[in-house]
Amino acid sequence: MRQLQGRTPTVAEKYGYLYDRAELTGIVARGRALEGQARRVYFKLNNNVGDAPALNGEDIKELLGLETADRAAVEQEWRSRRRRAPTRP
Repeated sequence: MRQLQGRTPTVAEKYGYLYDRAELTGIVARGRALEGQARRVYFKLNNNVGDAPALNGEDIKELLGLETADRAAVEQEWRSRRRRAPTRP
């Protein structure tokens, strides 16, 4: 309701968030604690602006010891795509 009233946090502040390594380490630890109790564990983050979800997804994969993309190459490709993005009429 505060957002609808123009008070903080704004939508951008609330969802345009990049989790830091310490936060993700805690989230992954809680997921790992379910080992043997669940067949599959999903990590759901509360960010959906820009590159934040993809970057944090790669961070989680790294913390889990899974194969990750070459982050520098991916970030370079994203920057390139944003520069070429068509404008809307």
